[in-house]
Amino acid sequence: MPYWDEWETAKLLVSVHDGSATFGDLFALHNEHRILFPNMFIVIAAKLTQWNVKYLMCSSIAGAAIAAIGLFQLTRFDSRFSLSERLGLLVAMNVLLFTPNQPDSWLFGLQVVNYFVVVCISLSLLVCYLTIPIEAKVALCIGLATIGTFSFANGVAIWIVLSPLLAWKHWRELNKKRYLIAIWIASFALNEILYFFDYRKPAGHPDPVINPIKFVKFIFVLLGAPLGAGFTHATVISCAIGVVLAGVFVAACIYIFLQHRVSASQMNYHEINANLLECTAGWIGLGTFALIAASIITIGRAGFGAEAALPSRYMTFPVLLPVALIPLLAIILRDAAQRNPFLFRPLRSLFAIFVATILGLNMIHISQSVGQFKTKYAERLRAKAALAFINVSPDPESLWSSVYPDVVLLKERANKLNRVGYLTPGLVTSPRIGILDGTVPNADYGSFEPAATNGNEIVISGWAILPHRGEPADAVIISREDSSGAPAAFGFARVCIERTDIATNLGKPELALCGWKYVLPAADGARARISAWAYDALSNQLFRLAAPVSN
Repeated sequence: MPYWDEWETAKLLVSVHDGSATFGDLFALHNEHRILFPNMFIVIAAKLTQWNVKYLMCSSIAGAAIAAIGLFQLTRFDSRFSLSERLGLLVAMNVLLFTPNQPDSWLFGLQVVNYFVVVCISLSLLVCYLTIPIEAKVALCIGLATIGTFSFANGVAIWIVLSPLLAWKHWRELNKKRYLIAIWIASFALNEILYFFDYRKPAGHPDPVINPIKFVKFIFVLLGAPLGAGFTHATVISCAIGVVLAGVFVAACIYIFLQHRVSASQMNYHEINANLLECTAGWIGLGTFALIAASIITIGRAGFGAEAALPSRYMTFPVLLPVALIPLLAIILRDAAQRNPFLFRPLRSLFAIFVATILGLNMIHISQSVGQFKTKYAERLRAKAALAFINVSPDPESLWSSVYPDVVLLKERANKLNRVGYLTPGLVTSPRIGILDGTVPNADYGSFEPAATNGNEIVISGWAILPHRGEPADAVIISREDSSGAPAAFGFARVCIERTDIATNLGKPELALCGWKYVLPAADGARARISAWAYDALSNQLFRLAAPVSN
């Protein structure tokens, strides 16, 4: 089921399906971003999968895998690393890249836009090291930077990182072929002109932050959030972690550039220094990209307060800082030991402690994150159930809080998507309930308990589960008999009330949140026979609950 910002894409998909889409629809702003290339990808994926957003989630994982391969290839440009050491670095980096501590990155299909940028920065850094003609190298970097720019706002950082890197590595060639410099500058300028053409600040977003105190606090919390967001005092701890990570990165860069300035007369050291900068330039670029990307996020989001830096959907770019630090510090360790062998053991111990701390902080909250996966999965299924009945018995609170904030617009777009076959299962179009699991109430699915009168209201409640899935029901549908005696839906109840008694009796603690409640006017409850049905949003099936109440 599409979720939140993904509904902004619904209009585009319907237009493409109906043949009325234009390039402007693909190029249009999405919040602060122009997601031209992800839009093209999403349109193709939607046609192939009927817009099953699970495939977009898988695409995010594939993007992280491509980035990991690119970064692994980057490690081979330091010949002092053995294959086993390179594989060790890959494992450490992948623990961070694929961390479960970013549930929004893996459960929100539209997050694939972030991984377009991550793939572009990792591959462009790799391209800078390839032994290919300078013309091909500049062309590839322009292409990757352009894709990144028109995938997410942070993609502009790719241009900023690649400009000095290409200039340093190929200054002699570029000085002879200055037209390549002109092409690079013109391409960068054209990207920015097109990006900001007819740009409008999104409604409801804060003004860009210029307060230095707010900026500094937010960016450090953001940089530390991938490792500190799970703690009780998450803002403070994440800020401290961010300060340490940024400080270590700056210290590493200072060390490298100071060593690079060693007098050329010390030829043996000069060769070491040149190799040091050559080996670390890519990792410095990756860390710098993480800092610039975090700065761009900070400018646009710091107005919401430092706590707004903690959601996992923002962690895709800041996590690249510790990812870059691991191989960067490993190279510095080798360099320092080569200069002074007596430092090898203490520096190796410090490096091991640093890496173990980063990975340990990441691992501490994995069990908590797995729980978040389960919670978010249950929330999405409840939202899917609410969406399915949007035309028959809508639950506005569930819809605006867990699907999309504008229920009127949501209903319009949901029906359009349903028309073109992009919602599976489709929307329920009639209140008439087709009995899909027999007419006899089934106690295995839960119960409809005796109603309670509260003034002019009747409170009906009970519990509902889906035994075939081993989970609470996604919703309970309340029905009453219509003029022909058939049950017709008129009410929607969320299944999220704690019922430890049921979980204990069934011996399944995972069913604790299986309770439900629905309130209706006493006059409505007195007019007809009321029934309740457990709803399975995955199969679009209804199962009548036991002990219906007669009024």
